[in-house]
Amino acid sequence: MQTLNKFGYGIAHELGRATEYSFVELIKQRFKALMPLLLRRDSERNVPSLRRDALQSLYLTLESYNAVLDQVGLSSDPTIMLRSVQDVPAIITVHSHAPFNYVGNPNGQYGFTYTDYNNMRYAHCNEVGKEHIRYTYGDNRIYVFNSVMPKYIMIRHAFADPQSVEEVNQGSANCLTDDDILPYPADLVALAYQTILGSYQQAKDTNTQSYANSESGQG
Repeated sequence: MQTLNKFGYGIAHELGRATEYSFVELIKQRFKALMPLLLRRDSERNVPSLRRDALQSLYLTLESYNAVLDQVGLSSDPTIMLRSVQDVPAIITVHSHAPFNYVGNPNGQYGFTYTDYNNMRYAHCNEVGKEHIRYTYGDNRIYVFNSVMPKYIMIRHAFADPQSVEEVNQGSANCLTDDDILPYPADLVALAYQTILGSYQQAKDTNTQSYANSESGQG
């Protein structure tokens, strides 16, 4: 199983630079920047959902929140809503009606119904809608409307930075280390490895050829 340290030092070793700490760290940063792009491209080939092995579980606490929410398009009314205490970390966006693969109770057995901002303001007027817990998403928060008052919810989705998910779940920073197993599909990690390694090898070949050409010209 791949870890970030194995990933970084593996590429550095193949390039003969395993003793260069700063270079290994640069490879790790390139990996972190590349993975969201690869996940997004992969999701586009698997519309409308993300692969199960790309998903993480994010657990959020809910608090009562008076629905005077002009910033997310909700009308001023005395309805009591719930809002996530924590911000939702940056997500991998997909071409789907709902922004997340799953939002619902923490055991994953009851998913809430996604409603956009404009429809959310009328949720309390919809008799049918009262039978379902509805949620919307804005300003990096989850907003929940229903007479049922859950205290906690779970989100299942792919996130841009797995570290940020674990920080929310555990309530502390730096929960994942570079020796933890990478929470990404193995084939995408392998693709990232070959992509980054290949970019350095190509640059090295180009520099070698340029040097050879300059030497030939001098002769």
